[in-house]
Amino acid sequence: MRSFGLVKAACGLSGLGFGSLGIFGIIIGSLGIIGSSILFGALVGFSSPALVKSAEAKEANPKAKIRMEWLFEVHGSQKGQPFSRPQGIFLDTIKKKVYIADTDRGQVAIFSFSGEPLGVLTTDRPLASPLGIAVDSEGKIYISYRDRPSLDIFEPGGKYLFSIPSSEAMKRKEYAEFLAGKFVLGPAGRIYAVNRKKAEIWVFEPSGALAFRFGGKGMGEGNFQFITDIFSREGKIYLTDAQGVPVQVFSQQGKYLYSFGRHGQHEEDFSFPNGICVDRHQRIWVADAFRHQIKVYDQSGNFLSGFGIFGTEAGKFYFPVDLDFDNQDRIYILEKSGHRFQVFQIKD
Repeated sequence: MRSFGLVKAACGLSGLGFGSLGIFGIIIGSLGIIGSSILFGALVGFSSPALVKSAEAKEANPKAKIRMEWLFEVHGSQKGQPFSRPQGIFLDTIKKKVYIADTDRGQVAIFSFSGEPLGVLTTDRPLASPLGIAVDSEGKIYISYRDRPSLDIFEPGGKYLFSIPSSEAMKRKEYAEFLAGKFVLGPAGRIYAVNRKKAEIWVFEPSGALAFRFGGKGMGEGNFQFITDIFSREGKIYLTDAQGVPVQVFSQQGKYLYSFGRHGQHEEDFSFPNGICVDRHQRIWVADAFRHQIKVYDQSGNFLSGFGIFGTEAGKFYFPVDLDFDNQDRIYILEKSGHRFQVFQIKD
């Protein structure tokens, strides 16, 4: 097994609200992370094949043969400095770099595609609990935060450029209820950002001007309850919702296209979908944090495969929260409570 840095005992879970659970929230708070994991295991089940070095998915669709071969895992940016509850991952396929939003440590760690540490991002503006991260074709780095409303944009070397929305814009009434969450760089350089306060997507021009918004609180088509992640590929915008419709898909103009999934106990169902990406075959991959699983669907929402069980060993997952692909059919899976990312080779 290849790893860098130190393995650290997992910390408690926070920030994963589940409003419909009521009294369970109190129980979870008293149990801590292990107890809450067992509780949610009892609620939603952990029945799925484990991944150890190499594992083949249970074939929900006999035509879908997907294998994930475990390659390596990374626990931190350098020896003695393990990740602390990281929540965002981005792969720069041009420069072949992996960016990790190491949330509780307040930094962005950078790695090669082979897992070699390349250092941490040095900026002239404190990062304060980075949540989401992306890099554009010019190398500019975009960061959202757990505890700040705006996104910051930096030059490749770390020099602060500007914020979206700007500090002046944030003084206006229309921005009073904006709190950036995860985001994605979409077509034409637009930034599609989750507004955590309003359960909306706000779309900004590269200059920072607000282009339009869509969504809003609700349970119907095109509405959200608790948006956890957003992804863009070939003109489509994909979102996960931890409490509403699990997966919804929109055009780049914000037009609702379709949705799929439900919260339940069946293998194809979700408990807390927290991360989403789409591979070159147009398959939709979703990280289900409470199930400690990765689930795969086709473009019609048909369930193809499921991977993972709870654990900290190689190939198991401990609250996977984000995932991304490189250009060699390898998937990088980030675990908030596992304090690591694991890399698998996809073999069809």
